[in-house]
Amino acid sequence: MSWEGWRRLRKAVQILTFAFYIYLIFSVVQQRAAPALSNIFFRLDPLSALGTMLASRQWIPKLGLALVTVGLTVVIGRVWCGWICPLGSLLEWVSFRKARIRAKKISPRLRVVKYFLLATSLAAALFGGLTLLVFDPIAIFTRTLTTAVLPALYYAINSVETVLYRLDFLVSALDRFESLVRGTVVPAEQPAFAQSLAIAGLFSGLIDLNLLAHRFWCRYLCPLGALLGLLAKVSLFRPVIG
Repeated sequence: MSWEGWRRLRKAVQILTFAFYIYLIFSVVQQRAAPALSNIFFRLDPLSALGTMLASRQWIPKLGLALVTVGLTVVIGRVWCGWICPLGSLLEWVSFRKARIRAKKISPRLRVVKYFLLATSLAAALFGGLTLLVFDPIAIFTRTLTTAVLPALYYAINSVETVLYRLDFLVSALDRFESLVRGTVVPAEQPAFAQSLAIAGLFSGLIDLNLLAHRFWCRYLCPLGALLGLLAKVSLFRPVIG
């Protein structure tokens, strides 16, 4: 396969993986996802698995799926970062014209931050603390979607419906819409979570960092990327990351 063919394949895998992740998020919120699938991204996540097992001082079989990611990384490099990670894909798709120019002014030494986050996260896990695993990209993206983005989306839908229901000629169509999506796509009750604004603000900040450099989070801050980067140093092949 040509180099361009591999790039197209990677794009296709990114889109399919991202869509599957979003589907699982909706399904989990609606409590319709199969237990084996609902947390599959966390089980594939080596940082989450390693931190959890260090904190519990035991091997957790269901988290052994992370060895698949480890194996792929050792063989072909950071395939997780370039092909699978939903947050990484989103940050790749959100690009700014002058980011690459600004990136030239950023010292490569800044990459030490992600290794510091990795080390402190695992050190804290050794003492039973999992707080720093909030910096895991799957944890960040999942928490943002479930506690901030989706509740805001549902609130917007409910608010629009409240206004439209005042128009008699739309009542029948809205009733049909409700029968199709209420309880499946849109929850029966409006979810609300504490600190939603703070979580949304943190995520917005990660997106805004792309103004400084393309995939800034991935390059300089992501502790999972740091872990996989260390494993990738012995890989036989390296996939295109972009």
